[in-house]
Amino acid sequence: MGAQAEWKPEFVEPQIHVDWTLNFSRRENRKAHIYWNSLRGERKMPTRSELRPRGMREFLTHVNLVDIWPAYAGGSIDYQVSLRGSHGSEVFGQLAHRRLDVSLSAVTARRLRECLNHVRDSRGPVRISARVTGGDKFWLDSECLLAPLGNERGHLTTIMWVFVSWTTDEGH
Repeated sequence: MGAQAEWKPEFVEPQIHVDWTLNFSRRENRKAHIYWNSLRGERKMPTRSELRPRGMREFLTHVNLVDIWPAYAGGSIDYQVSLRGSHGSEVFGQLAHRRLDVSLSAVTARRLRECLNHVRDSRGPVRISARVTGGDKFWLDSECLLAPLGNERGHLTTIMWVFVSWTTDEGH
C-alpha cells in the first residue's frame, strides 16, 4: 500500500462586493469619503498634493496611496503602493514601494488589482467589501473606500485606498 495523500480543503475565493452608492458601514470610511469630497469640490477628483495628514487624522492609520504605473511596450497597467497606513501593514505586511505581485500572493494581488481597476476605469470612488485573502488573515472582513486622485492637469495618477478590517464576529 502506498502512502496516503494529505487531504487539503479547496480554497474558495470570497466574493468581492462593489458598491457604487458608497453606503459605508465603517466610520473611518465615511469620514474618508467626506474628506475626499471636501477636497474635490466641483471637480472629478482632488489632487494628491491636496491631501493633508491633519485633515485625515480620524482615519489616517487606514490610508494607503497606490500609484498607477502606465503600460509600457504593450504591457498592462500596474500598481505600486507608495504610502502604507499602519492598519494595512498589520494585515498585509510591508507593501510600501513595491508592486503588488512582489508583496502579495497571486490571488490577493489579482483581487486588489481588480478593485483598483474599477476606480481607474470609472475615475470615480467606489466602496468595496470582502473577506480578506491576504496575509493569512482569512478571518477578517474588510471595507474599503477606493477614490481617485489626480495631478494638477486632472489626470488620474493615484488611488486613495482606505482599508478597514475587523474580525468576522465583531460585525459592524
